[in-house]
Amino acid sequence: MSERICPHCGARGRVDAALCCAECGTWLEYGEDGRLRGLPEALDCPCGIRNPVSREDCEGCGRVLQERCPLCGGLHPRGRRICPRTGQGLPGRGPSRLVLALAGVFLVALATWVLARPPAGLPGLGPRLDVIFVLDATGSMGDEIDAVKEHLRSMIARIQAGSPAPRVRFGLVAYRDHGDEFLTRVFDLSEDPARVEAAVRRLEADGGGDTPEAVAEALHAAIHQIRWDSDRSTSRLLFLIGDAAPHQDAGLDFRAQVREARARGITVHALGGSGIQESGEKEFREVAELGQGRFEFLTYRQEVVRADGSTGHVLYQGGAAYEASGEDPAWRRGASRLLREGKARAVPASAAPPAPLPGADLQNNLDTVLTESVMDEARKMGVSY
Repeated sequence: MSERICPHCGARGRVDAALCCAECGTWLEYGEDGRLRGLPEALDCPCGIRNPVSREDCEGCGRVLQERCPLCGGLHPRGRRICPRTGQGLPGRGPSRLVLALAGVFLVALATWVLARPPAGLPGLGPRLDVIFVLDATGSMGDEIDAVKEHLRSMIARIQAGSPAPRVRFGLVAYRDHGDEFLTRVFDLSEDPARVEAAVRRLEADGGGDTPEAVAEALHAAIHQIRWDSDRSTSRLLFLIGDAAPHQDAGLDFRAQVREARARGITVHALGGSGIQESGEKEFREVAELGQGRFEFLTYRQEVVRADGSTGHVLYQGGAAYEASGEDPAWRRGASRLLREGKARAVPASAAPPAPLPGADLQNNLDTVLTESVMDEARKMGVSY
């Protein structure tokens, strides 16, 4: 299996050891026939419920759907004869293979227990954090979702670069609104960057088109469908990221969901995207206050053409515009911070807005805000960066 062929784009030799095609970005697995195929988006239970691929049992009827693989240690659908990660046949029922299989399961379980519950005082093992992104996946959030897709690997690398290195699990709850393709979509916590990245790459911005959105339902899913670490020493963080207010006319109450999160030891932060000041700023600020977290506007940056023909960069944050100097990457820390440091100046509301440079992308700093927020929490737990 030295040469792998992606079944989606047909590129030869471009599928890496993690089974990701370097040509088209598709995440793959080995099927029962030993051939590569795309990862399933959900596990279908005979009871009719579609479950996230990270679940071991059905969230509807409780039926066991997946079991631990003795070869790679991952979760695979029950009854598989081929390991989807290695392409190798699973051990049969002969006595020697049975012993090896049981030994493999025992070692995997032991390693998982030791790594997840390191003895107190053991050097080199950092604190544990569970981090969930509750992300608006309606059509207006395409730029923010793309930022997470593009920078997720570097985000994880920066967070884990501390000393001692923190053990961080990431998960995702995507939400849209009633009548869209889905209301919420849950990807459970994982410490495997490849699984986290695969979950994020499946996500596309679509639907919505109006306000409000299913914020309360998303918070409820994050609290009840995510397998949070129950250890009190583990820090639990939830980041609500969106650009529209929650429903308040009927159904779940977003305030009650945040209060329940706090009762379970989860700190709730809220990040407002472009347009949040028109619908949702008040509610997002209330989420952060009730969740004992922080509210923050995201900053957006675009290259523009001034009236005199010269080019520059304008930052947008919370409905206000700021002109930044030069190519300073510090803009990712936020326009308000640059303003305090004298590296940006407010554009008067009465001034004619500069025209965007043709073809210039509108960038945002979501990845930096998330990364630095998690690093700040890790610092409180004794991690140095």
